Amino acid sequence: MRLPSNRSFRLLLAGTIVSQLGDWSARLALALLVFARTDSDLLVGVTTALLTIPWLGPGQWLALKADRFDRRRLLVACDATRGIVFLILGFVELPLVGLLGLVFFVALIDPIFEANRSALIADVVTRRDYADAIQATHGVNQVAQLAGFGLGGMLAAAFSPSGALVLNGLTFFGSASLIALIRTTGASSKRTGASPSFGQAFGFLRSDPISLLAVVATVITVALANAVETQIPVYGEVVGGMTARSIGFLAATVPLATLVIIWSLDSRGDDVTLLRRGVRMAFFSSVPASGLLWIGMDQVSIFIGYASVGGIFVLSTTGNIVAGRRIPPEIRVGTFAVLQASVYVAVGVGAFGGGLFSERTSPANAAGWALAICAVVCLVVLRAMAKLDTKKDERKAERATATLGS
Repeated sequence: MRLPSNRSFRLLLAGTIVSQLGDWSARLALALLVFARTDSDLLVGVTTALLTIPWLGPGQWLALKADRFDRRRLLVACDATRGIVFLILGFVELPLVGLLGLVFFVALIDPIFEANRSALIADVVTRRDYADAIQATHGVNQVAQLAGFGLGGMLAAAFSPSGALVLNGLTFFGSASLIALIRTTGASSKRTGASPSFGQAFGFLRSDPISLLAVVATVITVALANAVETQIPVYGEVVGGMTARSIGFLAATVPLATLVIIWSLDSRGDDVTLLRRGVRMAFFSSVPASGLLWIGMDQVSIFIGYASVGGIFVLSTTGNIVAGRRIPPEIRVGTFAVLQASVYVAVGVGAFGGGLFSERTSPANAAGWALAICAVVCLVVLRAMAKLDTKKDERKAERATATLGS
């Protein structure tokens, strides 16, 4: 992977690193703060749910409405607002209702920010650099998830959960100051004033089979891989007989493997080549993972199995690159909002389904079946891509015949 030399993208990436580290650490700090004040497992779950609900519709609607504004200024405003909210959460001891209300408010901003950030990446980099830009962004997200929880725990221990929230607020101001330095041109600085809609996003996917295959493959494989990943605590204890410490290392194995593969992924080639590469990676990851986790012989094979699960998530990177390069500029925000909502729904469905199937059968059976189905899905997608290639060749032959005939 090559990091684009584009200054605007590097500023955006630096802002992402700063804000994501703070954001992931703040999620842990919020949970610790709510638990310390209420001693309620349920309210900790409610807090986590409030951070997720906006991704299931309200946030996407707001992102669409905000598409009329300059993206860079909108991102700065989002970061500044989130910074203020987290400073209030850290400095002011609010009633529980007020605290949860602010958590939901700041969560509403996340989909607006992420959809416009994704659109801005396509605005500031060339098509040639887009794949490298998405790889770098996804790699940063994995690093932030790995480091953010650990940082949140250390900050909460050193400064209290409230202190960790204050520091998170400052990271958003840092991100805003970096994004403010971005210089945009073309589509990003000249908003059309048109009113994009979700219908346009769905219409684009229906009209572009490659993007549709990329999205469908990503959503299904993410759901199945997440069904396995979220059951790590159960699988590690029941099947592997692991201690809490070993389970923690096992949980880190998945994002770490994803990170390594993302950074080493060859993103050269056209969209079809890149998508096929991602689907094959998911297939050749899910097959050994299915066998190893179904059998669950020893802890070494379990760690290798979960490292293989990390390879499945790489398909979301290639799928993002393929779809992102093909989305028309005027409907980027609406389409990215739809795609992000689809992934969040897939994550939730996968987590619920994995838990249900694990409880009804066994953790080993649940993991084995989910990953086996994932492998079959990859084969179906590869078959569909082969059919598209055949139809494309047939159309070329027909045009060549018509030309010779004339």
